[in-house]
Amino acid sequence: MTVTVIGGGPAGMIAAITAAKNGHKVTLLEKTDKLGKKLALTGGGRCNLTNTTDIDGFFRNITTNSEFLYTAFYTFDNQTLMAFFEQLNVPLKVENSRVFPKSDKATDIVAALETELKRLNVKIQLNSPVTDVSAIQNLLTAKNAVIVATGGISHPQTGSAGDGYNWAKQLGHTCTPLKPALVPLRGRLADKSTADLAGVTLENVTVKIIRKNTENTEKSKNKSKNKSKNKAEKFHTKTGNLLFTHNGISGPAVLDISKYFSANIAVFIDLLPNITAQNLEKELLAIFAKNPNKTVANVLDKLLPKKIIPFILDNPTEKINGFSKAARLALLAKIKNLEFTATGTAGAKAAMITAGGINVTEINPQTMESKIVPNLYFAGEILDTDALTGGFNLQIAFSTGVLAGLLGKT
Repeated sequence: MTVTVIGGGPAGMIAAITAAKNGHKVTLLEKTDKLGKKLALTGGGRCNLTNTTDIDGFFRNITTNSEFLYTAFYTFDNQTLMAFFEQLNVPLKVENSRVFPKSDKATDIVAALETELKRLNVKIQLNSPVTDVSAIQNLLTAKNAVIVATGGISHPQTGSAGDGYNWAKQLGHTCTPLKPALVPLRGRLADKSTADLAGVTLENVTVKIIRKNTENTEKSKNKSKNKSKNKAEKFHTKTGNLLFTHNGISGPAVLDISKYFSANIAVFIDLLPNITAQNLEKELLAIFAKNPNKTVANVLDKLLPKKIIPFILDNPTEKINGFSKAARLALLAKIKNLEFTATGTAGAKAAMITAGGINVTEINPQTMESKIVPNLYFAGEILDTDALTGGFNLQIAFSTGVLAGLLGKT
């Protein structure tokens, strides 16, 4: 069979490799001048390939349509992926269960895939955009298959402009709403700009998004029995590192909950999640008792980074011996529930992945083939499935790419 793969990212490249290994004649079309442009940016340029957790750990970290990925993960799991790159002479290392190339260079991963494509005589056509869905329709015959691996809308500067979604719709598929995910949030901390905190990392904090449930508000406006329902809140929390930027917050704890951003959310940060408010108060009182003549700001650095202190104290020059109980309780509340006023996300240009995509109920999970159009396959970010940080999204790309490249021969 002749196979055309559209998209030279991780899913597309490994799909082409898999199809070629199985004896098919393969052409890989990439719209830009280079393969793996987005892949080269992943992990801050280090490329967090996958994770060493077990299979159940993978499914726990998939936040959308994890059950759809069963066959893909069992066909090409993390251990198989690591062995694949080791065989391509890319030594790997593990950092807190996250897998990287030993060189810390994502470009080594891209180069290895490109070398393998060439070894297998895959015809690589750069600067070859598919401009119309008719080009795909013309390729789809009983002896020709097309694998669409064009990515999502994240990092559009690398070629991911959402083309594949439009083609899929024209071919009869539906797509769930698209939004940036694993993306920094913009806004203000305690009503102050975060510019002075840019570059500061808070370790092991808990970030909580509270989203008010406004469904059926109009219908229940005059129904008192539904008042409590309308006030219900949905929580999404993540504990990890938080990084301040010039205009907001980033870091793993933020990225992992960013896809839940909407106009109806509030964001709070627990600066010391490993201690209860009650025990924190006891610790503060003990510190205050030993330092009655010092300012509150001067002793808080025993608990918190110095740069964050002005954001939680209304009067940094106030002395402990004049610090009221009400002020102490307000301080405790800010340490445990510091509000970040989110005004938006950093957008698709800064997003690692896309949430939403082609409706997976229209895709055969055993093969990645369309249930609507024969010999049409999809792989990678274009599908409506996504995960937390830690290498899980790249594993999705590689696993679905391999499954698509098998063309139903699992």
